[in-house]
Amino acid sequence: MGDEARIVHVRIEHHPWTATTEPLPESLYDLDALKRLRPIVYAVILAFAWSLKAEIDPCIALIERRSHG
Repeated sequence: MGDEARIVHVRIEHHPWTATTEPLPESLYDLDALKRLRPIVYAVILAFAWSLKAEIDPCIALIERRSHG
């Protein structure tokens, strides 16, 4: 893994939401780097899914019920 990839990996490891905005350098596309990055990306995906189910979807449903009722 190159220096640029190490920097990106450390940023994502300490601040997982960075994975949604940080472009991945070419040198990160090696097997070891991807294996280390995989759980972080899954955590971010699960956080988004949880936010949709736990926060956003119920708010939309509540607003729709109010506007139709």
